[in-house]
Amino acid sequence: MKMERALTTPFASVVVRPHSLAVPTTMRSLSPAIPPIALIRRYHHLSRCVSRAHDNWPTQRPTRETALKIPAEPISSDPAVKSVGLGEHMVTADAPGLILRVHAAKDGSLTRSWIVRVTVNGRRRKFGLGSYPGVTLAAARQKALDARRKLAEGDDPSVTFKRRQKLSEAARTLTLAKAIVGYLAKAARSYKNPKNDQIRERCLNIHFVPLHQRDVASITTSDVADILRKLAPYTAIRAHGAIRAVFDFAATTLDPHSVSRINPADPRRLRSVGWSPKPQSESKPHPALAWRAMPELVAELSKARDVVSACALFIIATGVRCQTARLAKWSDIGVDADTEKPVWTVPLADLKDGKHHKRPFIVPLNAVALEALAARRGRSSSRFVFSGSSGAPITDSDIVCLNRRLRRRHPKWIDADSKLPFTFHGARATFRTWVEEVRERDDKLAELSLGHKVHGDVAARYIRTGLVEERRALLDAWSRHLCGESAKIITLRQG
Repeated sequence: MKMERALTTPFASVVVRPHSLAVPTTMRSLSPAIPPIALIRRYHHLSRCVSRAHDNWPTQRPTRETALKIPAEPISSDPAVKSVGLGEHMVTADAPGLILRVHAAKDGSLTRSWIVRVTVNGRRRKFGLGSYPGVTLAAARQKALDARRKLAEGDDPSVTFKRRQKLSEAARTLTLAKAIVGYLAKAARSYKNPKNDQIRERCLNIHFVPLHQRDVASITTSDVADILRKLAPYTAIRAHGAIRAVFDFAATTLDPHSVSRINPADPRRLRSVGWSPKPQSESKPHPALAWRAMPELVAELSKARDVVSACALFIIATGVRCQTARLAKWSDIGVDADTEKPVWTVPLADLKDGKHHKRPFIVPLNAVALEALAARRGRSSSRFVFSGSSGAPITDSDIVCLNRRLRRRHPKWIDADSKLPFTFHGARATFRTWVEEVRERDDKLAELSLGHKVHGDVAARYIRTGLVEERRALLDAWSRHLCGESAKIITLRQG
């Protein structure tokens, strides 16, 4: 009598005949070289194993604790989110595929998170949307709808999330060195004087080296203040302006990745740790030579006949800044259309204080200035009046070297107040002092000649004249003084 036993498993129904001597055809076909008696023994052994497994097999398939549940009432508010128990719970129909997962943490507390279930390429998939209460019910609904919309547009939500997460991680590892490179390449504005660009790069790439390999998000105000305290006051001020701009650029770069960052170089935060971006003392004026000694200086410069001396002579005669004189171009030298007298039209780009100028600055040219131009005419094919052998304008260093040579030659040429050797920039103060002590009722013309702001913003829009001819008369008088003829044409102020 044959004994049959049926095994019902979750996968298939198998009928086992433990005592049958008949060997299944499939076993013979798979092992034709094995003797029949060996096949029978193996088959009996397999039958006994299946029998023992059947005795211990559970009568019902176990269900997962987190099987999807449909709550009796829709989850439509925060109290409903907090009241559901363990498992995965469907949310209301207005957010299809949105699931609330509740599971036990290691400490025994219940944690809740949001999942959206979608079908991608015929496969059902789940994507996390964040944990509750960080992501509210309303935010989870919106995220679920966004995921389905992206899926309908052909964008895999999981790929998008992983890409965004990777970018966010890369953003969080933005080092100060990378931020500096990005700022200098994309956001740093160029100064009129290229030397200032070099100073800015040197401040960022040398003084802040200890912070280069640190994440921008990890740098504190105290870290920035510690570096600024080690620098000279003037250098610290320039370094502070540069690093503050870098942190602003880094914050803008991190914004798309939802990384908020407070600028650690903010002046108010730096003051809270004891460092102030304001200079400890007011800026000192440039040392200036007395106006009575100026003819002697002009006479020595006129004898030199080199390009730097000619530029220094031009600076003294016109009262402009050194940088503006260095960048003078032949195309800007001409004659006034009305009076046919020589003038120099300075472009706004070459003016340090070009913000309050509405139009190019016109400088009347006196005899000393024309002498300096005559010394340079025909000497070079460069478009710059005071150019070197390469055709580029002379540098500030060239003027400083000339200044030092004159100091060694004439140690008595010092500023009467500070007792420091004079500078060519101080010639502007010399001119202004000469106007104050010698000329009468020319204060306003003196300020206009120096390019200073005289009128307010509103008045400047209505006043369209630069008083060019009046300033020409003043500069001609200054030229005569420089040539030693002052005693014949000026009247000292009484009282």
